[in-house]
Amino acid sequence: MTESVFVLEALSWLERLRIGRLLKKYRGCKILVLGSKGVGKSTYLDQLETDGIITDPHSPTIARNPKKFQAYLDQGPMTIKTEDVGGETSQWPHWIDVLSENKPVGIIFLIDHRFPSRHISALNFLRTSLSSRKRRCKFILFLVNKYDVWHKDTSFNDILENYHEELGKFRHLKIAVISDYCSAKTGERVKSTLSTVLSRFIWYY
Repeated sequence: MTESVFVLEALSWLERLRIGRLLKKYRGCKILVLGSKGVGKSTYLDQLETDGIITDPHSPTIARNPKKFQAYLDQGPMTIKTEDVGGETSQWPHWIDVLSENKPVGIIFLIDHRFPSRHISALNFLRTSLSSRKRRCKFILFLVNKYDVWHKDTSFNDILENYHEELGKFRHLKIAVISDYCSAKTGERVKSTLSTVLSRFIWYY
């Protein structure tokens, strides 16, 4: 079973204080956003980078695009260091390089409501990559994107049902899984998902 949805509004005053101290102490956070093609990884990062000013639709990301930008949260600005990595099957080997070079404590794994088999294959590739090399990864935020598209036709829990078995396998690697949802296109819940990542980040630093 995955852990319950953990949103910014549910954070205690102590957790908010600790995140504020994290922002002050580290001034930056390295995160990786991975997932199959067409799930909205680039749009998600654009929402954080531009604070909601999204322009034209993205072409498929090719290879690796390092990014560094300021994200503005309720607790203050945070420098985000990441890479926009392609989600096509042919691009997955780049994930191995990115994981080896960055050794992230946490990973945001993005999916949408379509093609569960494609997302399961990508999840299994990630799990195999993490299990076969030295790593620091302690948690994965399993993030269902495109809430604006699917919320009238299905539920968050119904989507998660397709992934319980695969997500459970990460427990054997001692990697916690947190589940949440958002709309990268409209910006709904995007910042709260980053706060979820920060709240986990401070547990391991």
